[in-house]
Amino acid sequence: MKKLLFILFCLSTVQLIQAQDSSSLPPISVPILDSLIGKIPSSDEPGFAVGISFGNEILIEHYYGLSDLENKIPITDSTQFNLASVSKHFTAYGLLFLENRGKVNLQTSVIQYLNNFPYSDKITVMHLLHHTSGIPSSDNLRVFAGQSLESPWGKKEELRLHANYRKLNFSPGTDFLYSNSGYFFLGQVIKTQSGLSYADFFEKSLFPSLGIQGTVMDKPKKLIPNRAIPYHPGQAGFERKFPENTYITGESNIYLNLPSMMRWMQYLMLSNHNESHFVQAMFDGNYNLSTGKLVEYRFGLEKREINSLQAMTHGGGVPGYASYVIYIPELDLGISVLSNSDKLPKSPGAIAHAIARYLTAGYASAVSQPAHQEIELRAEETQKYAGEYRFWDGVQFEIKQEEAGLFIHLPDVPPFQLITRSETEFFIREFDGQVAFSFKNGIQTLQFIQGKKLDAAEKLDPNRQKAASPPASQLIGMYKNKGLDVAYEVREKEEKLMLILPEILLQYAGFQEIELIPIEGNTYRTRELGVIEWQVDAKGKVKGFLIKDVGRLWNLYFTKNS
Repeated sequence: MKKLLFILFCLSTVQLIQAQDSSSLPPISVPILDSLIGKIPSSDEPGFAVGISFGNEILIEHYYGLSDLENKIPITDSTQFNLASVSKHFTAYGLLFLENRGKVNLQTSVIQYLNNFPYSDKITVMHLLHHTSGIPSSDNLRVFAGQSLESPWGKKEELRLHANYRKLNFSPGTDFLYSNSGYFFLGQVIKTQSGLSYADFFEKSLFPSLGIQGTVMDKPKKLIPNRAIPYHPGQAGFERKFPENTYITGESNIYLNLPSMMRWMQYLMLSNHNESHFVQAMFDGNYNLSTGKLVEYRFGLEKREINSLQAMTHGGGVPGYASYVIYIPELDLGISVLSNSDKLPKSPGAIAHAIARYLTAGYASAVSQPAHQEIELRAEETQKYAGEYRFWDGVQFEIKQEEAGLFIHLPDVPPFQLITRSETEFFIREFDGQVAFSFKNGIQTLQFIQGKKLDAAEKLDPNRQKAASPPASQLIGMYKNKGLDVAYEVREKEEKLMLILPEILLQYAGFQEIELIPIEGNTYRTRELGVIEWQVDAKGKVKGFLIKDVGRLWNLYFTKNS
């Protein structure tokens, strides 16, 4: 099996062609690059590598800063960086490769390939590839379990965590939520269906056939030649970080130097090679939820638009490393920024987008977006929109008819005036926000729109009997999540009800104690973690609470200790 796959890889040698003429782009040079980047790392700081490919031509490969501060080693073309989540589209490629050879069916249940898969048999490989499985991301699980992301973490720890937790964020295929763990399981599918370890699949088969120098961190203390030491800025200078203590694969932990990264990008974009018939799937087509909603993510890459051109992008970050890639397939243009600092003055993503906007400025649409047109409505026409509303996650807010007009009062921010665009549509001057009202089946609803993000809310009955919140004395106590093996405390402090979280939250989120603010009935809100709902039995006894949304983890439930 191993020999067969190696031969198949070697037969897939790449013959790159000049697809574009670089004269069609504006000039790019190191001084221009410096101006796009802005603040450049000094010669004694960690830095980054920047690469730009156009067709089969490399326009720029440039290096800033040090790979190793202690030994004063500069970043060069041999320096290897952890790609972090940029590794995901390598994993996606691996699944497409195996599908092309009849080893994997992307529509098949994952449990058919992984005997130890701890989640629903309704989850398919395609769900994992597009973050629509509902599997919570282990980075969030670990932090809310009070565990450091820099502690040793491998396949056994990852599988044990999910085997204990086993709760999905949502039903497979019904929603989108980014999950590192979904790609970990994809890495395991590559292993079982290829007959090779994930590391060997890339290190010994794919990478050599493409002329790529790459390493996969899949075991403790594995030697990575010319590895950039990872750093984080601290109070006493740059501190060395230890992401190598995490050695799970599929979601992260591919190490490449910049020339190899550029070679990979060219391979994916240039079509004159044997794999073009399935590689193209990474850039073309759409993926939809079971509801019909479009997912702006495809095979490990996120869809964006840059100067009217479709771009496929992805960023990555682990302690001490940050990376970003942009593919613009229409131009065969690739941009990569790889860093050994997880906090640069300008992030790798910001640098990559600044370069992309400069190089594609000539493709920007000449049609400007129409300005918001204001119209006037009488107060009696907008009064019908005034009232209390509730978002899906339980957050309540109010729209008020005031002397100056209609205002939206969201929690913990100043009120914003709703400027009338039509009888049912309003916009907000202070930021790119819009509100659209509708009335259906006797219920007033609205959509709150920011960019591509849309949140729906329903108007509350002003005559409803508002439920009282439970007495603070009933909420105080210890609560445990069995799956994460962690306990949180609710206590009173300075006449406020506080939720005490694991100390590790201070390091990763900047808080540990959060105030619980009653909204209505059993629903409370926090400034840091959104909405919390208390479970109360028929006798009024508090049984536990539910944290609705903590990023890549939804509906985290804690049971009160009796």
